[in-house]
Amino acid sequence: LLLSFFCSVISLAQLSREELSDLIQNGSKAKLVENHSLLTFSGFHYQANTVADRLLEIDSENANFNYRKGFSVMNSSKDFRKSIPYLEKAVQKVNKNYDIASPRETAAPVEAHFNLGVAYHLAVKLDEAIEQYELFLENAKKKNEFRDEAKLRIKQCLVAKELIKENKFNFEIENIGNTINTAAPEYAPIVSLDGAALYFASRRLRADSSNLDILEPGTDLYPEDVYVSYLDFDGAFMPPSIMEFSKADRNEAPTAVSIDERLFYVFKDHTGNGDIYYTNFQGSKFRDLQWFDTPGVNTDFWEPHITVTQDGSEKYFVSDRPGGYGGRDIYKIVKQKDGSWSEPINLGPSINTEYDEDSPFIAVDNKTLYFSSNGPKSMGGFDVFMAKRKGNGEWGDPVNLGAPLNSTGDDIYYTTTADGFTGYFSSFRPGGFGNIDIYRIKNTSLGIKNLAAIKGEIETLDNLDI
Repeated sequence: LLLSFFCSVISLAQLSREELSDLIQNGSKAKLVENHSLLTFSGFHYQANTVADRLLEIDSENANFNYRKGFSVMNSSKDFRKSIPYLEKAVQKVNKNYDIASPRETAAPVEAHFNLGVAYHLAVKLDEAIEQYELFLENAKKKNEFRDEAKLRIKQCLVAKELIKENKFNFEIENIGNTINTAAPEYAPIVSLDGAALYFASRRLRADSSNLDILEPGTDLYPEDVYVSYLDFDGAFMPPSIMEFSKADRNEAPTAVSIDERLFYVFKDHTGNGDIYYTNFQGSKFRDLQWFDTPGVNTDFWEPHITVTQDGSEKYFVSDRPGGYGGRDIYKIVKQKDGSWSEPINLGPSINTEYDEDSPFIAVDNKTLYFSSNGPKSMGGFDVFMAKRKGNGEWGDPVNLGAPLNSTGDDIYYTTTADGFTGYFSSFRPGGFGNIDIYRIKNTSLGIKNLAAIKGEIETLDNLDI
């Protein structure tokens, strides 16, 4: 009955700024609790977070209100650390028969243990995280939707403990700084083979403020735009510029660029599920984005990423379509002798799991596949894995690249220069600029030896643009 009530009014949950302000100033406790629940169910966590602040003004020790605040913080911000004090108060009083609709409820639900476990997990307090996950499993009903995830996260905590201790790869990691990173999210880096250009997605305010009034209700963030930055003569990235095909009211993120940087692949959320688009460089600029029409790639489901081998013979993409191993899987299509493309081929259980695989990247040797997975071999969230192609064309078992590249949060969108010794990826880490940032990683063990990249321009007699 309660679920039916929420579903019947879910479309009414979002509040205008004026309505939210009025609710905060004049709403009764019952009205505040009701609206917090509706906003949370509808995914408007940023607004729910503001309502939770008002509830805590009414009763700062209330376990229910502290849980609501901690939950809203975790879902409206990447900074999990801010949720911990609230969730620690919430778990002091847990009610197995928690009444989400009652303004008189002073206890937190058993999910408070789960969410505090997630926050501790992200903070690398692994023993404390396991304790909270186990308390949740002890007290939650058998049909609770988070039971399987709690069991998965316990496995991930154990993986994290081992990989942090092992630290077998010689990685040097650095945040690439505030020329690229801002307080807004920056992610999905694509580096050119020579390392001179970095393409990435950002949810910042545009320089011309054309997206000023376009904010996502759940996070209060601007839509995704694609930016590019180039190295200067001193090897530092210059201030980035927005790419001309980005639209202020659309979400666009880069996924791949051709070896000559004249063909660009982009994820665009236009239909609600999101598809792959592409653009060609013609004259002096990239054309408007075109829907990627190769049969079998885009569907009615979600296709968030594509990458292409340097010889153009294979394209690897991600989809959550039915028929896979679960969640998002990585597929490939292969160019045939007549120029057509094969049917999509799932990479199989050596790569794909019942969880999510995403952001594949093929090194220039066409034998090394990097991707991210949030399954049981992860330290938590998405981790970067590497797999090698065997002589028979099949992919070998993936290797988790471990700490410090991977953390207990999401580490994703790994891409490298031609030699493989310098890479870039996205992560939220303490000490960053406020949200997801782009990091550079240098290594001495993953590169491709005896490789040289030559970059130049071809000048034709008639100055034809080719």
